[in-house]
Amino acid sequence: MNSTRQDQTDVLLIKKDIDYIKLQLATINEKLDHEYITRTEFAPIQKIVYGGVSLALVTVATALLALVVTK
Repeated sequence: MNSTRQDQTDVLLIKKDIDYIKLQLATINEKLDHEYITRTEFAPIQKIVYGGVSLALVTVATALLALVVTK
């Protein structure tokens, strides 16, 4: 009899855990749908930033090279 009661308790705990996991998944899906952007939405921004950083690095490298060559 005690084993049956323990089994019922275990089943209730498992059900509670599954309900909690479902709630967490719903929360994660909500965030993914509304708070984050996709790779396709981010690609143009990434290209602009990478282009600006590349331009700045080329400018610095050119300035350093010009300093070395002129001396």
